[in-house]
Parts: sequence; C-alpha cells; structure tokens
Amino acid sequence: MEVSQGAKKVVQVCANVRPGEQVVVITDILRPAILGDCLAAAAEEARGLVTRITYNGRLNNGQLSLPAEKAVEAADVLLCVTTKTLAYTKAVDKCKARGGRVIAITEATEATLSTGPIEADYLALQPLLNRVKDAFDKAEKVRVTAPGGTELTLSLKGRKAYVCSGICHDPGQLIGLPALEVYIAPVEDETIGRLVADASGTAIGLIKNPIILTIEKGRVTAIEGKEESETLKQILADTKAESSFVIAEFAIGLNPCGKLVGAIAEDEGLYGTGHFALGNNLGFGGKNDAPEHMDLVYWHPTIELDGEILMKNGILQDGNE
Repeated sequence: MEVSQGAKKVVQVCANVRPGEQVVVITDILRPAILGDCLAAAAEEARGLVTRITYNGRLNNGQLSLPAEKAVEAADVLLCVTTKTLAYTKAVDKCKARGGRVIAITEATEATLSTGPIEADYLALQPLLNRVKDAFDKAEKVRVTAPGGTELTLSLKGRKAYVCSGICHDPGQLIGLPALEVYIAPVEDETIGRLVADASGTAIGLIKNPIILTIEKGRVTAIEGKEESETLKQILADTKAESSFVIAEFAIGLNPCGKLVGAIAEDEGLYGTGHFALGNNLGFGGKNDAPEHMDLVYWHPTIELDGEILMKNGILQDGNE
C-alpha cells in the first residue's frame, strides 16, 4: 500500500478519529516528513481539527518543551511519529488522564506505513491477543529461555498485562503501531538471570553481535558484547540514572506480517520474538521512574507461566494459536 493508505488506516481504523476531535500529529526532524504529512491529511479528511508539531528530536531529561507539552496534553487523539518514544513523558500521561487516545509510531520509516506489519488484520487478531493477555494476567512466576542464550526468571505477581492491539478507540488508551504485542511490568526486584538480545534494540537497530546482559534482583549488573553492547552502555550512562538499568517490561510479539527491519516499532511486535525493556514502566503498572525506555528484542522465546508452556521456540502452543 502507499504511505497515504497506511496513514488512513491509522486514522480511520486504529484511532477511529471522529469529526471535531482535536488531533495532534507530533513528529521530529529525524523522521521522514511524508509520515506526518500523510497522517495530518488523513485526519483532516476525517474532519478532525489538526495541529502539527515538529521538534528537533531531543528531549530535555526525557520530557518535551513546554509549548509542545501543552498541545499534546489537550489532544483527543495524539499521533506520535518520533525517533524517541514519547509514551513515558508527562505530557502523554496528562493526555491519557483526560481521556486522550495515543498512538506511538516510534522510529518509523516510509515502509512502516506502507508494507509489512501495518498490513495485519488488527480486528481479526483481537481474540488471540486477548487470550495471551489473560494468560499473562493469571501468571505469577515466569521462566524464559531462548536458543540465543536467554535464561531468566521473573515475577508478575500483582501486575496487569496490557495489549498493543492495533486498535485505540477507548479514552485514555495508548498503543504502539504497527506492533502487536502483549506486555507487562514485572516486579522490579525479582528478575534474575541472563538476557541475550540478538534481534533488535531501541536506538541500536538490527543486532549483529548479541548483547549479553546479566540481571540480578531486577537490575542489569553487566553488559557484554561488541559494538551494539557499547552503544547500549553509552545510552544508559548518558541518562545519569540508576533507574535506567532496571528491567521494566516483559513482552512477546504477535504480528504475523512483516520481518525484522531494525525499527523498534515494527521489530518488537514481530511474531516469533520476545522483548524486555530497561527503564521507565510507570505508564503500564510499574513503579520504576526513569528518563529512558529501551526495548531489546530476542528470537524464539520459550515461555513458561507457572510451569505451563505458553510459547515454545517462538510459537504459541495449544489454544493460543
């Protein structure tokens, strides 16, 4: 499909923009201008009242500038096409709190809105996503392994799962596109083991040399590997925050379309992958406040929830297909 067609799908199907709604399209100068142009045009075609914001791609301690914050907070529908996710900013929190619907399309390229995951039948996949969410919600103890060397245990006790479903129609809802995923904030001090990210990472792209993270009591204590590992170390060091090293998210991708491309908005939702994130998880039931949220994607997880296998080598088992 053309980028304009993908933008119309985002506006009409995913966001369900209605006449008279305040639609804010926020982009940065590092993303292709056509993405914001097409989303704004599609929102205007849906008779939304459109405001465009373009900034330099930099955040101040993880936050937008004051003028941008005010516009974002007032949105009924917020479409974020940015290099760094805005999902954990105070402005987005306030937007959701007043009932705004938020769609984040992070690290997007023209292909993000024209081919691959965006072509998924979001409505038809809702029952599958909900079944996996229910399984996450019921679980307390989780064991995760993968052929690349990942071997982790974590606790979900008292935590609620969330879904990036491709559908953002409810007040206060936030989703990422074009990903389809179920995600949850694990208990912050109970994740133990080793994570080997061998697929993709936020601000890293495709991972050729696996990033090996040692995790103790929910915190990364060592990062080993080559160039990609050094990049991750530098990003985390630049935050000057110990909270950036905390395991914040446990998730699996469920989008059957597309392939790994090096853009986190697509890669983290790809069926056959799982991902963990470091940093901020306040927006989905966690307790860790951090200036960054760094997703690390790995291949072919085997996931045991309270001893029952949900996914084996990246394939959902039994009634979860």
